[in-house]
Amino acid sequence: MKNHYICLFIILFLSACREEEVIIEEPVITIEEPTEIDGAFLSGQIVDNDGAAVPEAVIEFYQNGNLLGETLTDQIGRYNTADLPLLGGSQVTIAIEEELFAAKYKRTTLDIAEAKEIDLRLIRKSGEIIGEDRVLENPGDPDLIKLYGTFTDINDEPIKNAHVLLAWEFERVEDRLLFEGAYDLTDLDGYIELLVPAGEVIYFFSIPSFETAETGCLDFINAEQENILDFGIYFENLGIISSEQEIIEQDDINFSATEYEFTGDFQNCDGSPVSSAMGTLTISYPIGSDTIRRNIETTEFGPNGEYSFDVSICDYSGPLDIELHLTNQDTFGANLIVKDTPTGGTTLGTIQACDDERIRLLSSELNINIGSDYSFAIDFESGVPEDPSSFTLVGTHDDINIGFIIFKMNDIVIGDNLVSELHVGWPFMNEPFSFFSFDEVTASVTQFSNGEIVGTLTGDVETKDLGTQEVTGDFIVRYE
Repeated sequence: MKNHYICLFIILFLSACREEEVIIEEPVITIEEPTEIDGAFLSGQIVDNDGAAVPEAVIEFYQNGNLLGETLTDQIGRYNTADLPLLGGSQVTIAIEEELFAAKYKRTTLDIAEAKEIDLRLIRKSGEIIGEDRVLENPGDPDLIKLYGTFTDINDEPIKNAHVLLAWEFERVEDRLLFEGAYDLTDLDGYIELLVPAGEVIYFFSIPSFETAETGCLDFINAEQENILDFGIYFENLGIISSEQEIIEQDDINFSATEYEFTGDFQNCDGSPVSSAMGTLTISYPIGSDTIRRNIETTEFGPNGEYSFDVSICDYSGPLDIELHLTNQDTFGANLIVKDTPTGGTTLGTIQACDDERIRLLSSELNINIGSDYSFAIDFESGVPEDPSSFTLVGTHDDINIGFIIFKMNDIVIGDNLVSELHVGWPFMNEPFSFFSFDEVTASVTQFSNGEIVGTLTGDVETKDLGTQEVTGDFIVRYE
């Protein structure tokens, strides 16, 4: 990184009678705008994230691939190129590479005798998003390519202060992500403009700032996300950029969560109101090619059996598919499936508990081996059965740091079955063997009778730090 240190000292030595006094005066930098402009001319103000002026910032100007000269901002952040021989009719690149700020570059074209005002905002390095950026070797290189875009939300309102990162080389050092790339925030109009080298594969990442997402709805901006790091940040692969290109953000970012409400009445089979019950609402909605599923539970039922499920969704605002499961105090219940419910929710009417729901999971066991180095014996106290052939076990292991464990199977038959979910540990914590697996592990079931499901496990999973590992094990799931 180019560092510029400008120190101006004015030392005045004054003598009076027999005493000597040294007075040090602070320098005052003032840049006066010329009254007459001869040729191309640039001027403007440099501010920081908060809009405060950045004084004594070094600004470099490039033309035709070469450094033409530099100037300093004054005490209110103003600059001009009165002392620089800018050539009209060609591109000018402005470069600011101050130590406390992310590098800032701006490319513009000036007519022969044009005077242009360009204000720039420098973004202070926080380390929260960008790690540590690295400056361009030659910001004036005409082969550098401009990437730009205007980010708006679902209501076509500009997304200001969105973090935007374009990267083409990564390095992880301890808990920091270092990259060869460019970083900036969108301006008040949601606009962003960055320079990248030609011939490199460019990755794009962006996320709204906490200041923008006042409701707490934080969504990724890029539409196609590719996890190229185990750092927990998702980048979109833009490929090799050969010409000026617009960055396109997701078109349904919603900072105001969409609210849904599902209501109804729950009765016993004889028509009397349910006095005590358990309700589970499962909602499903599409995000890209994926289907998101969420469970919401309630035990709050009114004197007439009335209930309500309130749901806030940040990343979607359309119709939902829902599955409702209600169980009364005598373990009699009912199930309801509704497709394409209206946006905002609906009334589900009166539902009666007439089905015997006495099936329940008992204490169960899972012995699991991750590669040849990690083996765990997990005891589950209970779980969630949908019917005898589908279950979800959720538990933790108190003696070792592996966070929570999820073991889920659906539509079980004797023989081979895909394990729909097998999660061990937290990939974002210090658990190198942890993994999330969906339909990647096979369970060979040898017994499904007399209150027990018995079988073995095998499959390959992608662990957090150990790469691909073979998973083996055995299990006994007990039910009644």
